[in-house]
Amino acid sequence: MAVFILRLLLNILILIVFIHILDMAQNLQSKVTMISSERRLLLHLAIAIAVKLVLLIGLWFVFVRDNRVVVDSEKIAQKLSGTAPSQGVPK
Repeated sequence: MAVFILRLLLNILILIVFIHILDMAQNLQSKVTMISSERRLLLHLAIAIAVKLVLLIGLWFVFVRDNRVVVDSEKIAQKLSGTAPSQGVPK
């Protein structure tokens, strides 16, 4: 699980760097450049999304990771087949 979190954080970092590279390339090659407030907004949005993802992963890691659901194959088979479970000795 730690590997998954590290990969996700690395992908977020790569995305932020890629956004910056695209922004620099657009400013160099395009006649229409984004004004500084739009660039600042894009950076703030990217940072906000990265922080939210990190917090969400942290919350999952702390509260959900160790919880497991026990699956009883007999109960699942009964539910899927539609047969009623036995209630004891019939009268």
